Amino acid sequence: MKKVFLNCMLLLCALIVGSGSLWAETISINFEGNAIPSGWTSSNFTVVSNPISGSSATNGSYAASTNGKESATLKYNSKISNVTSVSVQAGKTSTNSNTNLYIEFSPKSDFSSSVTSQQITNIPRNDWGNNTLTLASATDGYVRIRWAGTTAVKYIDNIVITYSVSNKVATPTFTPNVAYVVSGTEVSINCGTSDATIYYTIDGSTPTTTSTEYNPASKPTITAYTTIKAFAVKEDMTDSEIATATYTIAEPCATPTFSPGAGVIGKEDGISITSTAGATIHYTTDGTDPTTSSTTYSSAIKINAATTIKAIAVKDGYAQSAIGSASYTVRDYAILPFNWAGGTKAELNAISGVATNADNSDYAESHKAYRVKFNGDGKYVVVKTDDQPGVVTMGVKMIGGSASSTITVQESADGETYTNIEDLIISGSTNDIVNLTSTKAFKPDSRYVRLYYTKGSGSNVGVGPITISAGATISLSSYCTDGVAYYATYSNSRAFIVPGDITVSEISVIDGDLVVEDYDENDIVPANTGVMISSNKAGNHAIILTSSAGSSKLGSDNMLKPTGEGITSTAMEAASASGTKFYRLTMHNADLEHDILGTIGFWYGAEGGVAFDYSTANRAYLAVPSGAQAPARFWFTDEENGATNIEAVEAAEEGVKFIQNGKLFIKKNGVVYNMLGTVVR
Repeated sequence: MKKVFLNCMLLLCALIVGSGSLWAETISINFEGNAIPSGWTSSNFTVVSNPISGSSATNGSYAASTNGKESATLKYNSKISNVTSVSVQAGKTSTNSNTNLYIEFSPKSDFSSSVTSQQITNIPRNDWGNNTLTLASATDGYVRIRWAGTTAVKYIDNIVITYSVSNKVATPTFTPNVAYVVSGTEVSINCGTSDATIYYTIDGSTPTTTSTEYNPASKPTITAYTTIKAFAVKEDMTDSEIATATYTIAEPCATPTFSPGAGVIGKEDGISITSTAGATIHYTTDGTDPTTSSTTYSSAIKINAATTIKAIAVKDGYAQSAIGSASYTVRDYAILPFNWAGGTKAELNAISGVATNADNSDYAESHKAYRVKFNGDGKYVVVKTDDQPGVVTMGVKMIGGSASSTITVQESADGETYTNIEDLIISGSTNDIVNLTSTKAFKPDSRYVRLYYTKGSGSNVGVGPITISAGATISLSSYCTDGVAYYATYSNSRAFIVPGDITVSEISVIDGDLVVEDYDENDIVPANTGVMISSNKAGNHAIILTSSAGSSKLGSDNMLKPTGEGITSTAMEAASASGTKFYRLTMHNADLEHDILGTIGFWYGAEGGVAFDYSTANRAYLAVPSGAQAPARFWFTDEENGATNIEAVEAAEEGVKFIQNGKLFIKKNGVVYNMLGTVVR
């Protein structure tokens, strides 16, 4: 059974250094003839590469076999100050070539930078001896022991790390530790030796034990040019050195500000920090207060999780700024319109809301924007969006050959269950760049777009630029209906493609009559065009927004004018003053003369005394110019266009609306009325 001994022994010999003393202490470990199993770790030592493993040594108690591997590393887990020597009992079996033993130091626990390596060479064969590395000067940092060289089985044991501990009180430090401060700044004085007493002066004189004793509740306050001197004492220890800090009153640097400000951002968004021109900014990302030793700001900061950034600014001749702070959360969705210019898989995955299972190896840099590798069925890119998606475009390069393959555009509301929308075919010659564009609308509740790859024979592709525009939804209320269809007016600041499940119409007024001109399916309605929408289904209807211009059916004769971005209240009031009459599409709740419910049409002025809402976007009002014959209301059914030959009236139930010849009627007291209240039978 392996035993590990960790000793901290205070040696009773003092090494006199200056006016204080240094005591030597050691950390040791002994494996007592037992092998270190793969992945072994203790509270103080860890195997960090090529796990030291195997059976126990056959020669003495050396039991750290590397099993023939060329290298193996053992690291002490904690940082050690003032290391003076490291001793390792080491040996090897087989081969006469050199085997090197390295003692290495680094200020970082992962040895990622600033590694200092010292080497013991030519460990003898079958000679199990102590190898001691004595350092020319004391070293601070993490310590690791690394074998390298031959594939001989190598052994280590009896590791002893010797370091020195001072018997002198630590020199006091000042906070803030800067030359320039604002008037009223309080100065904290601290000592690294626990329970030490600090004495200080503020007139530049040398402090003694009769000087002012530092009290954290009553710190020295700077109101003019001041030199503070301080030292610390503790019983049975040598007094500290004297520390000095000089402060000059100055204007402070501007408090650092952040762009974008605190809130929700994407992983791809960089956070910029600014302050006084020429100032150096230091910041932290763990919520702690920054100091001049904190990370120096040099470029926009990117984060992957909820983070609080704090920053200060310093500049010669200025006092240190106040601490600026901003807290961020990272969104897990992309904001539409989404636009990725192409690049590597890592760059694509670094965007909020995006995930891909593309091959881990990218195509060569020579392929530029088309480096993300789709090399098998089922590769995909998923984009979670903040709103209903619109048009998807995707560029691919046919790097793997000329055989056709497919990108299937899929949608999902929850990111789990996907439905195919359409297949986009990749076809061409080797190294052709093919640009794909979707043509089908996403459902209003869709929030995930998946671009799913089905590979043709040998036809690997490089995925390049991807864009997703914002989609849009037209809502038809069950309130606004003539019993056959549901109606609404609509406008959009962008052009849109007419889907097949709604009728889109422009309207004009000639001689007091409505003239309706319908768009065909897949026609493009120009941006900021007022239209009337109708369908035999209430609820939400998805449309595709497009950058294409489109063409109006009636041009300037279209009298449906868009609200919000198209027409403001000021513009409408001015038009009204010049004689233009505005009509709202609505369902009138009662015909006062005939008490017939459900009369639908365009009404002049306010409905029920409620003013028009000119500012609401995506609506339209009928604007009839002065000089045109403009009645108080326009009906969708009237006497001239209603049915003139009503058959089987007897079959209609009393008081219930019914449709005859495509028009709506009602039977009351045995009499048939159209929706104007005119008797037709």
